[in-house]
Amino acid sequence: MVIHLSIIVATILLMYRRTLGYTYVIDDVEVVKPKDQETKNKYKRVWEHLMGWKYTDNRLAHMMSTLLHTTNCILIYFAFGHNNISFLTALLFGLNPVTNQSALWLSGKPYAYSTTLALLGMIYLPLMPVVYGFCMHFTSNTMLLPLLFLVKKPHWYFILLPLIGFLCSKKFRTAYKARIEGGSDEMVKPNPKKLILVCKTFGYYFRHCLIPIRLGMCHSYLHTFGLTEKESSQWYKIDKYFWLGLSLFALGAYSFFHASNQVAYGFLWFLFLTVQWCNFIMVNHPITERYIYLPTIGLMYALANVVIGTPFMWVFLTFYAVRLHYFIPAYTDMISFWKSNTENFPNVAMGYNQYGLGLIQFGNTGSAIDTLIKGVQQRPHDFRINYNLANIMLATGNTQQAVGFLKTAEVNLEKKNNYQFWVEQMNKLKDEIKKRGIDYEHSVLAAPAGSKA
Repeated sequence: MVIHLSIIVATILLMYRRTLGYTYVIDDVEVVKPKDQETKNKYKRVWEHLMGWKYTDNRLAHMMSTLLHTTNCILIYFAFGHNNISFLTALLFGLNPVTNQSALWLSGKPYAYSTTLALLGMIYLPLMPVVYGFCMHFTSNTMLLPLLFLVKKPHWYFILLPLIGFLCSKKFRTAYKARIEGGSDEMVKPNPKKLILVCKTFGYYFRHCLIPIRLGMCHSYLHTFGLTEKESSQWYKIDKYFWLGLSLFALGAYSFFHASNQVAYGFLWFLFLTVQWCNFIMVNHPITERYIYLPTIGLMYALANVVIGTPFMWVFLTFYAVRLHYFIPAYTDMISFWKSNTENFPNVAMGYNQYGLGLIQFGNTGSAIDTLIKGVQQRPHDFRINYNLANIMLATGNTQQAVGFLKTAEVNLEKKNNYQFWVEQMNKLKDEIKKRGIDYEHSVLAAPAGSKA
């Protein structure tokens, strides 16, 4: 056992050693503070970095994420029997690059925290009712964990845990309500036709977790669903992932009645904890990797039982390690992260938008314009890209071009998408255009109270 644990710890620390020099990406920057605001008490400072409340030391912040991921790998080893199979499961999970958004992205830590608590509950079952409440406080990725107790004792946890979860999920329910109110009808309204999306999403997640090739925040699969009626309709077409997902649900039904088999149990773990992310109701990304941090444990357990003692064991370990090694540098900084997304998913407009904004922050205006133009070529009527291009064109003196992009942005502003805020921002751009002697006649927006427009 000591040898197993030593190998697990050494492997994860070796793979993630480079991240200590990395900075912050996306939501991380919202809690970054200057060094002169660093908390003097070192224990409190460590706790702040561990919880993600305030970052003043990027090395310490990334060290905390690495140690958290390492802890989860150790807990997996014990949760599944501290034997050769659980050892292989921990290694497969630790190296699988789909865990990146919880193991590398500082803002993805809540998904790792709830996983830590869930695994502690699985190791010592009397503790589960307590830790499950904390799980639901951190994030919703353990919401369907009680389903596992349909095939695992004590079965009455299937009734108890949801009651506890509801009482402890006020934070989640508030956030969920806000996202529902901000989503398009196509995204958030239940519809039997969306069962097609459920099958497609589950099939995609299964393939992606097992054979992760392209990684990133914004995947191309389903990426335009819910944005417009035309863009949404194409995703209801039957494809290979639909048939894969449908077959996997059939396999899940079979596994339910054979859950004493370790492969079946691991697959049910993956199925039960993934299905909530399968877009019957979409409240955020249609596909993203932090959602499947916890479900991947079950799939890796099933895989370990299948490949242990065969050459495929080494094939998967090597493949995961190599893919992780080459993807880790994407988290170096904001520009590296979004550049990686455009390389992995070159037809996703959002990736170009975020990459362009990152370039602007670093003063690379020319490169930012080129990048945003690539984004608008992928999605000509995207509000954010057109708005950002209008802004940057005005800043660089290209007023006539700014007018064209602003008009496109104006037509495509969503009523639920912080409507009043964006109206005010665009009216500021219109005022600037008028100051430059250009009559801006195009307007489909209601001017806010007190606006000059």
